[in-house]
Amino acid sequence: MLGEDAKVDEKTIRHHELPAGLPLHYGDLYGEQERLAKGEAVTVLPHGVISVSGPQRGEWLTKLCTQKFDDLVRPDGTATSSQIDKYWRHALWLDPKGHISFMAWGMEMGDQILLVTQNPEGLREHLERFKLRTDVTITDLSDEMLVLGDLVVREITPDLGQVKDLPGYVVSGRDPWPDVVEGGTAYTGALPDIAHPGERQKRRFTVVRSQPETWQWLRSLGSGFPGSATPPEDDLAGALPWRYLAGFLAWEAMRVIAWKPSVVEVDERSIPHELDLLRTAVHLRKGCYSGQETVARVVNLGRPPRRLVLLHIDGSEGTQVSAGTPIMLEGKVCGIVTTSASHYEAGPIALGLLKRAAPEHADYRVAGQAAAATTIVTPEGRSLASPQQRPGIGLNRTARHYPIL
Repeated sequence: MLGEDAKVDEKTIRHHELPAGLPLHYGDLYGEQERLAKGEAVTVLPHGVISVSGPQRGEWLTKLCTQKFDDLVRPDGTATSSQIDKYWRHALWLDPKGHISFMAWGMEMGDQILLVTQNPEGLREHLERFKLRTDVTITDLSDEMLVLGDLVVREITPDLGQVKDLPGYVVSGRDPWPDVVEGGTAYTGALPDIAHPGERQKRRFTVVRSQPETWQWLRSLGSGFPGSATPPEDDLAGALPWRYLAGFLAWEAMRVIAWKPSVVEVDERSIPHELDLLRTAVHLRKGCYSGQETVARVVNLGRPPRRLVLLHIDGSEGTQVSAGTPIMLEGKVCGIVTTSASHYEAGPIALGLLKRAAPEHADYRVAGQAAAATTIVTPEGRSLASPQQRPGIGLNRTARHYPIL
């Protein structure tokens, strides 16, 4: 299970710490967010990389997780990220009761599948336990690879040729969020008639080798302060899309405003439905995997125990809200903050989990401050794939009218 060492906050960064001690911010938190939003900045992410190679890798991974990997095609080196093979596959590994154990994004590389995850050590150990006689090789490449993250406008098809010029380039692709991928479904109920807030931009993960040339290029990027950007002296100057670095706190703020859950929203009780993760990470029409019964049951019956919300926090008192802060209603705890951020446009915001019975419209308070909750997963927990009528309804009534003779 994801323990406290898998949480990402100011004290604990998964994969132990940011590579080479890169800070959570570079002194200009709002500016870093804005430059990310404009496509001018890149973030070194606290993610690791696992390689799964061998002829049975796709079929084997498909049997273990919530997503399909057996139909992946090797990315074309000249393709753009608008093509299907330029999207990462989002996947979850569940325990037998349907609780989330691990989360990763996968990309086929022709002779291997690369998995990007915030808990590489734990996921590698988990995969090794299920290897048995399967012809696969599992390798943790986290010490050899870096994962970079940036934002791209979804209407624009960026030329991956730019990114491919990066020193140590390995592969790049978009995170599918918030699209409902093949086999997925959506739980969002707050804004049925307008675009999902994550629609404006897509996240892109780029894997590069951790080598001197890569770090030299990263150190040449600016922090946003006047005079901080030192263009590279070689022909690489101007050939890449980014001029600046953005810290992980800026990346997290842009994630929260996009309603995108991460491992920090996960605890030992989390199931995918509570977090709207069936959009991208669960294929409802694939074969058996651990936890599939829970996934199917909650899709059919609805009513997951908790539900994800976006909180807009008053902030006028200046009290900082941190992950783990209780969400209060009339003096009673009805939920918990999972990620908090200060957004350059929206102000103090947070993702949180509320109990299913908590009302959609109420005067919530967080750290003594008023907080307005925007529904992401409805209390009914009915997805687009849920049946119109609850399965089995009326069976007891039928039994009363037609007793067994």
